[in-house]
Amino acid sequence: MIEGDRADSLYITNSPNTSDVDEIVDQLDEVDLDTNYTATYWPWIQVRDGDNATQLYIPPTGEVVKNIALTDNVSYPWFAVAGYQRGLVNAIKAKKKLTLDNRDDLYNAIINPIATFSDTGTIIWGNKTLQVRESALDRINVRRLLLRARKLISAVAVRLLFEQNDEQVRNEFLRLVNPILESIKKERGLYEFRVVVSNDPEDIDANTLRGKIYVKPTRSLEFIDVEFLITPTGASFENI
Repeated sequence: MIEGDRADSLYITNSPNTSDVDEIVDQLDEVDLDTNYTATYWPWIQVRDGDNATQLYIPPTGEVVKNIALTDNVSYPWFAVAGYQRGLVNAIKAKKKLTLDNRDDLYNAIINPIATFSDTGTIIWGNKTLQVRESALDRINVRRLLLRARKLISAVAVRLLFEQNDEQVRNEFLRLVNPILESIKKERGLYEFRVVVSNDPEDIDANTLRGKIYVKPTRSLEFIDVEFLITPTGASFENI
């Protein structure tokens, strides 16, 4: 429904309540959820139930949605909902403290880890959708970028309906759409973009304005590779 009928939302699905990385990976393999409109997170998190004076484990979904709202508030939808700036989780602890290898195994299985670090506690440490094929859309921030762009462009394009389908209306479409994408580019959502409107007589005869929007979405930084090189005492850094 989210992908086929609405196509305007991102669905955060609960992960199973397990304690073993291999088990959660195997369970996800058994479910056919190959889509860039969905993402999942693991492990579950422990929170305090004040009404019953106890502690319990719940899916991290609520905290993920909270951080999505935070991201829209402090930056833009095309920024990753993860990391130290926009991924802090309000929990006592995660059900399992993940090692680096655990996080890598989960990420390779397109499951976003809820990591635990001594300086911050629990934190969202992934930005993947459940799309299996590698492309820009296997990242949440890119999917949310397109959701936002589509909503903004639809809102201005609808104003042109029932106007004369001529060169003037096509120029008006470009005049309305280009500033939206230029604004997204300015706010670090796109590297480049191009908007093309068809002049095909068949489209005109079908009372249709057909456009294509080409975008190069900005990718999120997820890996840092630093190499240390030992140089001789007499070496000059000017020549490096």
